[in-house]
Amino acid sequence: MVRGITTLPPRVVGELQADLVQPAVVRSPVGVDTTDPSLRPTLAQADAPLPGPLDAPRVGRLSLGQPGLTLSTQAGLRRAFDSLGADPSTRDALVARLAALPWGDTLSFDRTDSESILRALPRMHDILKAGLKVDSGENSLTLRDVAANGNANCFGSSQVFLALADALGLHARSIQVSETTSGRGTLHVASMVDLPDGRQVTVDLLYRDAVSQPFKLDEAYRRDGNVLRLNEALAGQHYAAIRPLSLAQLRTFVDSQSPPPLDLRATSAERGALTVAHARTAIGADPGNPWLYATLADGLEVARPGRFDDTPRPEDFSNLREQEAALRRATELSPSFEEFYMQLGRVQDKLGEHGAAVATRRRVLEVLEADFIPRLRAASGLGASASLSELLASPAAASRDLGYLVETLISARIDLGVSLGRTGDRATARAYLEETRRLASMPPGSTNWFDYYSGQSYIDKFQGP
Repeated sequence: MVRGITTLPPRVVGELQADLVQPAVVRSPVGVDTTDPSLRPTLAQADAPLPGPLDAPRVGRLSLGQPGLTLSTQAGLRRAFDSLGADPSTRDALVARLAALPWGDTLSFDRTDSESILRALPRMHDILKAGLKVDSGENSLTLRDVAANGNANCFGSSQVFLALADALGLHARSIQVSETTSGRGTLHVASMVDLPDGRQVTVDLLYRDAVSQPFKLDEAYRRDGNVLRLNEALAGQHYAAIRPLSLAQLRTFVDSQSPPPLDLRATSAERGALTVAHARTAIGADPGNPWLYATLADGLEVARPGRFDDTPRPEDFSNLREQEAALRRATELSPSFEEFYMQLGRVQDKLGEHGAAVATRRRVLEVLEADFIPRLRAASGLGASASLSELLASPAAASRDLGYLVETLISARIDLGVSLGRTGDRATARAYLEETRRLASMPPGSTNWFDYYSGQSYIDKFQGP
């Protein structure tokens, strides 16, 4: 990562690669003020940048041409993992795991030549992908997880790539992917590498599973509130919205998704309270991250005394109001991610604000359909006039790439039908749920998500005037 120097123009550093929550402060990608040498942190400080290789400065540094991980690179990895918060045993296990991978001469590239780096990055990606068992399953988030079992989700794999890139003398940072290439909100982390010629590439071992084509950050993206948004002319070629993360922000993000373990005898209230405390601390450190507010709402719900009751208790309402406020903030920061709206709609129903819940659940469907319907039309080959019924009846709707969206769509429609019924408009709720039941029966042979989520029970519940 950059240490007081950058290949980008100063205007771009100040405008785009700052800590986006405080755009008036000129910072490097790791959140270090580059204008005041006295403010540059040491490794002992929490926001310390990843350390450079043993033979820094890296400008003009060339590979020694040795196969595999050289001793210098392994030393750089140890320092990088230290800065990422790994304990010594985790750090050493990660270095040993990486040293055992079949690198060959992959890492023997010229760090001063962009084309040499571009040739090496896809091979680095493929070797890491195969060696880390990259997936989105459990026990794959932290560096400790990666060291213990070799599994790495986007958080784990991004941290490993970041450490390797830094040890090799590359300028890299983590990015929070706020919207996928199709524009749909997501929880995802990837990496970005600065090339010597001023261009950038993203490296993703999970979602896109690729190294992107090079682009210039200040030409491809523009500031849009808390994120950098892709220019429309490049739609579909890169992530639709990203948020560069400082080292401190990355560590805060990872920590927020993996709070310290409690004794197995801990109560739900104790578990929820720990998550709440952890989330509040994280929000204080990075108030621009929408996922931290959703994590806060999750913790509040777990800690809520009457969470298993059909009707909230009087003492629940302050908790629910705080959940509502947190989730509204999450939707403000990430307006195209349906999960935040789904959570908000559930809270509004619990508060008895069913009209507000209906509006929120309609927004869920707007977000889903804006992403899902165009992709389904393209995959099915059906024209723009095809109805939702026709699209869901196509084989494309049962494909691995789109099938999970069918489940989310049917689930969201059931939620909307239930909220409609709770407003007292039982006839409209029944009609909407019956239409959803018909849609869920397609395509033939696929999982009927209406039955899976007990949709018929709600139709029965709303019988009568």
